[in-house]
Amino acid sequence: MASKVKKSEFVGIGAAIQAIGLIVCFIAFPFGVVAGIILLIVGSRMAIVYKCSECRGKVDKEALVCQHCRANFGSPNDSSKGNNAMRDAMR
Repeated sequence: MASKVKKSEFVGIGAAIQAIGLIVCFIAFPFGVVAGIILLIVGSRMAIVYKCSECRGKVDKEALVCQHCRANFGSPNDSSKGNNAMRDAMR
């Protein structure tokens, strides 16, 4: 069974926002430091992508099947196994 791999991309809008954050940190010192750090954090969150462990193609965070190689990531019920055990223990 394939899995989704969390990666950080160094191209795209997330990387551009990070670059702007760095520039703001150094140019608008000391007041721009807060804005620059916020932009760095937001840019790093936007740069995160999920990839298939089989073909390395980009997939959605919620995807159950890779759209490129059709590898299966698991069923949605896999995450609820812990909830069922807890519910059974409370009975």
